[in-house]
Amino acid sequence: LIVVINKWDLVVPKDDHTMAEFTRRIQRELQFVHDVPLLFTSALTRQRVRRILDLAIEVKDLRSRRVPTGELNKTMQEALQRHQTMSHSGKMLKLRYATQVTTDPPTFVFFVNDPEIVHFSYRRFLENQLREQFSFTGTAIRLIFRSSREAPEEVFARPKMGGVRKAPVVAQRVPARGPAVSRGERGSRTGKPAAPTKARKPLKHGR
Repeated sequence: LIVVINKWDLVVPKDDHTMAEFTRRIQRELQFVHDVPLLFTSALTRQRVRRILDLAIEVKDLRSRRVPTGELNKTMQEALQRHQTMSHSGKMLKLRYATQVTTDPPTFVFFVNDPEIVHFSYRRFLENQLREQFSFTGTAIRLIFRSSREAPEEVFARPKMGGVRKAPVVAQRVPARGPAVSRGERGSRTGKPAAPTKARKPLKHGR
């Protein structure tokens, strides 16, 4: 969405502060529309007329922007640390995980400990943080708050060993070994005659 103010040529006299003053007045009148670019044009003099299409294309590109999950969670956690909110009973809002699920319009899902804590004013605060950090000028933003219990299990799974999960160690049962048995005893146990043992020759001492 962009707002085009035509017949700018009829506003006389103008100085360096005229456009800023009109911008403030229009923004007060359009409080329900947040962060919308304004363009002052004149169809008669063709002033900024060509800029209308370029600005519309820029807003369309921003509407299709996707925020990396890591950057999104870092920005939102910093925002919560700067400005915390709680319920009437004193329960603090905790953000477990945030992700962008779709574009056109950009839609973000926040998994929190209690969605009921999120007041309308705090929702607007988080939306403003997204606009300031990631530039969503001219496009609507959808924020969805869900309980962290509804999040998939893999969301909170943290891999170990540098991203590779360590395989479980399975204990193997090793049979106990009995006392050492001589060859003669082994033959008597099996019922077979033991092989005769050769007599060792005496060692000859060198002269």
